[in-house]
Amino acid sequence: MKRYRFRLAGVLKVRRVTEDTAKGHLAEANRAVSSAEGDLEARRRTYEALEPMRRQRTARQFHEEVELRRAVALSVITARQLFEDARATAELRRRDLVAARQDVEALERMEEREREAHALELRRDEDLLADDVVNSRFKRLGEGDT
Repeated sequence: MKRYRFRLAGVLKVRRVTEDTAKGHLAEANRAVSSAEGDLEARRRTYEALEPMRRQRTARQFHEEVELRRAVALSVITARQLFEDARATAELRRRDLVAARQDVEALERMEEREREAHALELRRDEDLLADDVVNSRFKRLGEGDT
């Protein structure tokens, strides 16, 4: 009886490693999204917590308040951009994982079909062997009767 051996087992193993790597990259990207989102929310809260501008102040105080608000607003804008970049990267990593999973699934389907074909071939061989045994016994019994 022949043992089954998938001829693309090495390729399947590499594809599974690639899929595992893609899973890790996606997890890392999702952590980056969470971190960027937390940073964005913290900066928004800081911006929203700024006290209203005072009415009576010197020109210097006015410019300081404007600069502070500008800096905090810029930090919100920067954090928003980092968050969007992290989300875009995570989406790319998700697509990479989907493609890697499809590659693995294709090879697994191929292996399953080959395994089924191998099992069918083994059954045919066993049937042929059984037929040969039966036919040889029948011939021997038939020769003994004459």
